[in-house]
Amino acid sequence: MDHALAGPQRGKWLVSRDAEYNSQMENHTWDLVYLPNGKKAIQCKWLAKIKTDEKGEPSVYKSRLVAKGFQQKEKEDYKEGPSLSSFPSHPTFQLCFNAFSIMSLNL
Repeated sequence: MDHALAGPQRGKWLVSRDAEYNSQMENHTWDLVYLPNGKKAIQCKWLAKIKTDEKGEPSVYKSRLVAKGFQQKEKEDYKEGPSLSSFPSHPTFQLCFNAFSIMSLNL
């Protein structure tokens, strides 16, 4: 983002960055809180991307604020929960229900 803000399109990048920040605040994506003693804040950075139209001309200046999640330590900064891949998918449930109905089993 620093490189984008130093260029000739600075005004468009500032509008894009402010819009992303305001959107995150309105949607309560995160809250500003006091950092507990002994804890280290996870850093974040701004990403900048230009989206182009069908002619290849810049049409949207897109900014994103992302956390550097790789700095987190499991069991210290977060607790690992079950991953979505460990849950049966919809087709698996459908297959089970079909088998139960064929065998006249009650759930």
